[in-house]
Amino acid sequence: MKDEVMRILKMVEDSKITAEQGAKLIEAIETATASSSWIDLNDPSTYSGPSTDSGQAGKKPSWLYIMVDGGEQRHGRKKSVRVRIPIKLAKWALKFVPKSAHAEMRKEFGEDFDISQIGEILDELPVGEDLVNVVDSEEGENVRIFLR
Repeated sequence: MKDEVMRILKMVEDSKITAEQGAKLIEAIETATASSSWIDLNDPSTYSGPSTDSGQAGKKPSWLYIMVDGGEQRHGRKKSVRVRIPIKLAKWALKFVPKSAHAEMRKEFGEDFDISQIGEILDELPVGEDLVNVVDSEEGENVRIFLR
């Protein structure tokens, strides 16, 4: 974690980000490190997948999971990618979406689309349920996004 903090401080020193942005990023990293133990998404004993358990109702998500399983084999193993992003970091990163992308998103989703609302929406989405689950059974590919 020390290396990440030093990189953030260097970005502040080089005026790539503001001190406030750096502080928020460091807070997100510290929160992620302190509040989590790594869940191996390939090991069923450490993770049983999203739960529709009613105990999760009303709970705000802490993590955004993105899982991509490819059908193509490499060295006898399926290609797969597992990404876990702290929600605080995802919200912080939204501030860096270029203005040109804002315009493109308004064209795609309508003039009333506001990217800053995505952070608020993340807090309201259901925890433990798939937000996206796309399966291509012919190719054996799967993309899954959920909050936990």
